[in-house]
Amino acid sequence: MKHTVRIFHNLAILLTIGSLLFACIDLQETDFIDLSADFVASQEIVQEGDTVRFFQRSSLVAQQFQWDFGDQNTSQDPNPLYTYAQFGQYNVRMRALKADGISLDSAVRRIVVLPRTTPAERTETFGDAQSEEIGFTLTKTLNPAGYLLVGRKNLNSGACHPNR
Repeated sequence: MKHTVRIFHNLAILLTIGSLLFACIDLQETDFIDLSADFVASQEIVQEGDTVRFFQRSSLVAQQFQWDFGDQNTSQDPNPLYTYAQFGQYNVRMRALKADGISLDSAVRRIVVLPRTTPAERTETFGDAQSEEIGFTLTKTLNPAGYLLVGRKNLNSGACHPNR
């Protein structure tokens, strides 16, 4: 049996197999497609409890996906949804595998999860800008410590004073 392998510009392989009966079978493989893992997230900065959708954008030969969301949770969905319960920074890793289950590539993106914010309990809008003042309307907000933001006519307009 005679085996001949020729490589043309790393794109195609022509394999000629000769048998004892002098018959030849030519097999032509299509262009080689590299495995390349890639993904994007619907949001990269979220708050606790927000859901992020991940979209895999790997090369066409990727058949299986293994996701690690950076907090010991995983998924094998091609385009998973994930909700982060705690604030912090998470490195999300997606591994793409070919159908053979051996060839793999991976990609990593960082997701920042901020603490959930609560709206102010009480707000009040006051004042209008005059020609010599900065053109904005100031909204005062009392925080739990009883501090208030007060506006003035000059550029040093922000000052904190206890509201007692």
